[in-house]
Amino acid sequence: MEVLRAHSLLQRTIAEIDDSSLDDWLHASLSGLCDHIEQTHHEYLKNTFPTLTRLIADVVGTHGDADAELGELQDYFVGWRSEILNVMATEERDLFPAIRTVEEARSNKERSVRTTISANCRCRFGESGLPTDVGFAAPRRDRYTPSRS
Repeated sequence: MEVLRAHSLLQRTIAEIDDSSLDDWLHASLSGLCDHIEQTHHEYLKNTFPTLTRLIADVVGTHGDADAELGELQDYFVGWRSEILNVMATEERDLFPAIRTVEEARSNKERSVRTTISANCRCRFGESGLPTDVGFAAPRRDRYTPSRS
């Protein structure tokens, strides 16, 4: 019965939301979406992680002797936090600028999207256009012919 009541309250709350106040991400620009992700979600995590790290350390320091799993939880959190921060840094350094470049190229008729992306990749990843630090080999150019579609 409580599940039905919770579901009903949730449906009522959703119905009361003013849709005009919500951003329409299906029709937003890619640059706008990148900006939103960086300014909202990445900033939130960057600002929240130090507090969470300190709180977890306090809990482990106070109760860790009585419950060894708290130390494991802390280790897991620290590893996960590191992974998330690395992904966010890669997005901010490589992915989002590349997306913005593509969008800019589409609006700038003098430059082709392919030329702009190639220049961006060479600038970020070296002459091969591929990330050099993640084990990519240079592409084989002798058998590759781009399609003319």
